Amino acid sequence: MAMTLPTLLEADSQDEPHYWASVFSGHAYIGLGPWGLVAIYWNMWDAAWLVPLVYLVCWEGLQFYIAKRRTWALFWDCLLDAVAVAFGCYAAACVGNGLKTPAIICWTASLVVMGVGWRQRS
Repeated sequence: MAMTLPTLLEADSQDEPHYWASVFSGHAYIGLGPWGLVAIYWNMWDAAWLVPLVYLVCWEGLQFYIAKRRTWALFWDCLLDAVAVAFGCYAAACVGNGLKTPAIICWTASLVVMGVGWRQRS
């Protein structure tokens, strides 16, 4: 029997804890591309708040809008995806400005969120 990937735009698709944790960390990493582009043209701190906000409104908002079932679970999933992007952007801005301790705290906080999500789903 072939394994099928969960359907995108359904919060239930991330019930498997390892899948959820990897998707959360993937969002933190994905945010670095747009963050870098915005940081080149403006600055790292503006990019750290602007990219997650635009991501939440444009990308996650669009996903929520076109979803067949708009549930609270999907809403929270969209919000957590944007939080993951924010973690990645803020940590990158900290590293770019030589603030090692805040960057470590930020990445550790993202691991805590990932661990709580993983535990809730297992």
